[in-house]
Amino acid sequence: MSEIVREPEAVDEIKRFARDDGRFVRSLAATFRVAGRIQPDTMQYPAAEFVEDLRPKLVLDQPGLAPEVEWQRSLGGENLKIDPHLLQEHSSSCFGNAARHERGEGASRFRFAPRR
Repeated sequence: MSEIVREPEAVDEIKRFARDDGRFVRSLAATFRVAGRIQPDTMQYPAAEFVEDLRPKLVLDQPGLAPEVEWQRSLGGENLKIDPHLLQEHSSSCFGNAARHERGEGASRFRFAPRR
């Protein structure tokens, strides 16, 4: 490194980044170990009901996003075998990420339909 960077302040900063990166990687690995031990508590859940239950959760978790969401639902009596709490948490996170990273013109559209 001393051949590339000659300023001591820059060398110290690079070393600090390397330490921080190592801590981050260890923390991420620990998170994945814990996540691997999670046992979902699955149940049958009507798909249309799940989507309707998800909407107020989105309003609470992502209040700025909720008015900009266009819900497209074409569900009948389909059932999901899910852990509703885990799926709601992950869905809310996915909606937030989608809105932050894929903003175009108009509302964010979330379409819920059976796969045929």
